[in-house]
Amino acid sequence: MSRSSKHVSREKYENVKHKGAQWYNECTSLKEKVEKLTDMNKDLLSQNEDLVDQLKDFNDAPDQTHDAELVDELESENKTLKREIRNLKRDNKMVEDKYRDKIVHLERDLFVKDGKIQRLEDAKKDLKERYIELKEDWREERRSNRKEK
Repeated sequence: MSRSSKHVSREKYENVKHKGAQWYNECTSLKEKVEKLTDMNKDLLSQNEDLVDQLKDFNDAPDQTHDAELVDELESENKTLKREIRNLKRDNKMVEDKYRDKIVHLERDLFVKDGKIQRLEDAKKDLKERYIELKEDWREERRSNRKEK
């Protein structure tokens, strides 16, 4: 095998190896983003529940006179938080749907690339074995030519 074809095979191997690592990093990054959005959604849900509980406790208190301005503010904040939660749920769902296919695709590509890398490594090993065999054959032929002289 010529030196240039070895170089091309090595270059292809390195290219596939680099792309596989790149796809794996991108997949990991996307998973982290989805987890971060999920955590933010959980935090907002928890905040909303706390505020709803506070509002219920405030409204259920029998003998207190309620400050209408405070009640309006709490109800407004509750509505705002509910709207934010709905928006975050929608965004979270869209992100999960959008990246789920991409993550699955990247993982599938990574497995395919791993298979290609393995095939390239096997081909490299086969070529090396073939080179050694040819080298031995050449040496034996040279020896036999010397003996004949």
